[in-house]
Amino acid sequence: METSCLEKAFNAIEEASVTLESRSIIDRQFPDLTQTFSNHFVYEKATDTKVKPIALKNSVNMPIIGIEGINQLKPDSPSGIAPKINKAYFAVGKCLYLWDYVNSNNINIYEEEDDIIGIGFAPPKPDVFNSEKICQLLIVSTLSFVKIIAISEDRIDGVRFHKTDMYTNTSGVNMKTILGTNNGRIFMLGNDGNVWELDYRQSEGWFTGKCSKRLHSSGLFSALFLSMNDPVIQLTADETGRILYQLTAHSHIVVTYLGKSGHDYRPIITYTKSQETARLMCPNLPSLDNFRIASIHPVSPCESRAYQLVAVTSSGHRLYYSYHKQGSNLMAEDIPSDLTLIHVRSPPSMIPGQISKTLYKDGVMTLVYNNEQKQSIFTISPDLGKLTKSTAIGRPELVEFVDETTVPGSIVAIAESHCAEYQLNELSAHYTAPTRQLLVLTTCGLCVLAKQRPIDMLFGLVSGTYEDATMRINHFREFLTHFGYSNSCAMLLGLVTSYNSNLYKTNSSAPATSQIITTVTALLQELSGIPSDLSLHEQQYTSRHDGLALFLHRTIRSVWDKPFFSEVFIDGKPAYVNATKKTDLLDVQTILKNLIVFMQSYPTLFPKANANAEEKSIKNMYELAVYVTEAIAFFVYLIDTGDIAFITQNLKAGFKEHLKTASLRQLLTTSGRPLVRELTGSLIEYTFKRQNYDTEYVISTLQQNCGAFCDASVVLLHRATYDIYSARSAPSSQTKAILNNALNILQKIAGQIPASSLAEISKEFASQNYSVYGINIALTCAKARDPNNATNGLLKAGYTPNEATVELFKAKQPFYDVVFDLLLDITRRVPDSTFNDLKKNAYAAAFNSQDIAFHYYIYEKFMNNGIDEELIKTSPAYLEEFLSRQPYSYKRLRLLAKYYKEHEEFEKAANVYIQLAQSQEVTNEERSQYLANASICARSVTAPAKQYEKYHLLQTVNQLDPTQNQ
Repeated sequence: METSCLEKAFNAIEEASVTLESRSIIDRQFPDLTQTFSNHFVYEKATDTKVKPIALKNSVNMPIIGIEGINQLKPDSPSGIAPKINKAYFAVGKCLYLWDYVNSNNINIYEEEDDIIGIGFAPPKPDVFNSEKICQLLIVSTLSFVKIIAISEDRIDGVRFHKTDMYTNTSGVNMKTILGTNNGRIFMLGNDGNVWELDYRQSEGWFTGKCSKRLHSSGLFSALFLSMNDPVIQLTADETGRILYQLTAHSHIVVTYLGKSGHDYRPIITYTKSQETARLMCPNLPSLDNFRIASIHPVSPCESRAYQLVAVTSSGHRLYYSYHKQGSNLMAEDIPSDLTLIHVRSPPSMIPGQISKTLYKDGVMTLVYNNEQKQSIFTISPDLGKLTKSTAIGRPELVEFVDETTVPGSIVAIAESHCAEYQLNELSAHYTAPTRQLLVLTTCGLCVLAKQRPIDMLFGLVSGTYEDATMRINHFREFLTHFGYSNSCAMLLGLVTSYNSNLYKTNSSAPATSQIITTVTALLQELSGIPSDLSLHEQQYTSRHDGLALFLHRTIRSVWDKPFFSEVFIDGKPAYVNATKKTDLLDVQTILKNLIVFMQSYPTLFPKANANAEEKSIKNMYELAVYVTEAIAFFVYLIDTGDIAFITQNLKAGFKEHLKTASLRQLLTTSGRPLVRELTGSLIEYTFKRQNYDTEYVISTLQQNCGAFCDASVVLLHRATYDIYSARSAPSSQTKAILNNALNILQKIAGQIPASSLAEISKEFASQNYSVYGINIALTCAKARDPNNATNGLLKAGYTPNEATVELFKAKQPFYDVVFDLLLDITRRVPDSTFNDLKKNAYAAAFNSQDIAFHYYIYEKFMNNGIDEELIKTSPAYLEEFLSRQPYSYKRLRLLAKYYKEHEEFEKAANVYIQLAQSQEVTNEERSQYLANASICARSVTAPAKQYEKYHLLQTVNQLDPTQNQ
């Protein structure tokens, strides 16, 4: 960290953390889509390819043998895409085609004994397969059997398929649809219109084989009756695998709770009122008369917590359902209690007629429209720029983009690729995060449609070539206005910190990169003069400032608030391991490192001169970026040791409890720093033991791996602390030498010792009767923070304190308190009658300091704690100056009178006693006593040259209290 004073650096980090939290409100307040629902449906069409939400990114041709096979595909033949293993599949008769669309020439054909009716995929259940490499199961349903094939994947062999002895007969029911839930359960839809479940296990039972199926129904009669009159035509499950949805031919929806045990199957409700309710909600939409639901799609909490299911009709209407009773505040994780249609959204007018295929996922709807001339893919997605803005009535408006894409061949299947956790607010996505991709399998191959986030659109714009910076800025006006200036600034920083593009490195060998960096810096310079569009009702900052805060928050949030440790049990005893993935930490660290380099490279964009509030805040955020980068290096090394459980086992009991809930934010800000110090100390001690207490080697190892978190000063602090505690058990002849060596080490790193650590060290010195050492190091730490005693200026008359001097005093004050606590302890511990060397040396060590601010502060503490008489006995430097400074204080004057009397300066003492007697704070009895003391002191003035002053003093006393001369 650039800030030299440790406490000042921590203050900067605290302030930056608060800034990030306040700016992140724009993300926290990003609306749930239900907040945007209304009866007013608005659709737009993006014309510029660079800013279209959906763009055709790639087309992969299928091998000839695959094209020949897929063109023989029948309408009811199984086909689809398995994104988790990068395979497209289809079955023609007895042959199953598996095409690796990443390695486009790789296509495998497997032949069964009977015609293949259904294909499905599911994750394996735990503890069934011996190999950890088994990542997926392929379920193949033929006319006679349902078989399970295991799929493994590793870097060497890639994806491989393994036959198993797990199969069961179909009993004459063709299992045409196979659904695997995310927790490993497998459901099948038979041509009898019923739902079946396929179960498998590691070994055979008394009456069952390794694989079996069972019919899910409330009874044989109802199963036969319902399947004949209203068969189930679609199965789908939510991402948790807890809820199963069934769509019937009559557009009824069945909600079933599967629980968490892996065996439950509890039907909750069959909803039959979709058509009736939809017409009541939208009476002016004739297209809702006698509609048919074409498909149903579970909704993740990332999209909304107010609805859990979206149905798409054959004409493109969307029906939004909640499975909680109206008015309940239950969360999406709770057990369903009902099913209610809460909103109907009609399709855009540009979508023609009936559709053949549908897909809805995380706010994006995909529709396939067929006619004789072409097959078109229509995608409908939210306009994120409009979602961030409120309308006149204070709520955001749902405006959606409509895109049409034409692909070669006939469309066989559509699916979304498997990527990282989705978030509706894609404004906060970093450029390096994987984008959503729509995979379209056709009779010619595979087309990849990318869901362009705003940052992808921005990259397309900055990649263009324009004549000069002014033209570039004008070209971006519409984008900046649409998505907001602060959001746009955050996205620009996302581009220049992208670790897979090295945008921050400009050189002649990469002209495109140079062009991008020039455009980005020109835009950032423009934004540095535009007020922020975040309304926070506080001091106005620029869009550059708030964009930086937004970007930093979005970068670190994936690891910032999540518990860093998790509790496990080893040999029946609790232990702790990391809950945050190392790769997640490294991703954040890489982005932050690139940001630091960029900020250092462009100081005019990110000044750190503290000239105003904005510059100070930018500097604080820079400090935070550096600090978090170093902290991540420390935690990554902690993970790399492979011994976190052992290292944390050595922590004190209280700190172990905090590990359970400690997040990175807590660990790096005020509340968690003591825990981090304990962790650091435990890691250092662990490393010392492994390296036979070779200090230089340990410093080199930890500094190389952990940066400033375990630099030389941290290691030496631990070493010195360890030695101080070890001196307790050392032979008496060696104790002083050990403590002297520890003190010398501490003095070398005084500027880097936290006050809390110093307090503990000083107490340990005192417990071994070496209070002087504790006092010396505390004063050295204070001196290291203010080498020139600038805080003495605070005591000068007429001096106007500045912020820097006040901050210096705040940094020194905890060390002053350490000194006072030691003096207070030794004063109360040693009897007054035995002012022995121990106490004498401690007072001398403290009051030999040339730091006047320290003297004044300590004197005040002595007076407030009722031990001011010790000051009279010791008579330290600056005491008279402190007691006599204006404005006068009754407490200080009373002590000043005693001071003069003790030092036989009777004239001065008499004057002070008279001043005390004239105070409004004293009682009549106290006034008489002060005047009596004044009279005694006046009479004690014996110098011939002072007789007039003596006479004048006695006259004054007599005037105030005539009884004093009697």
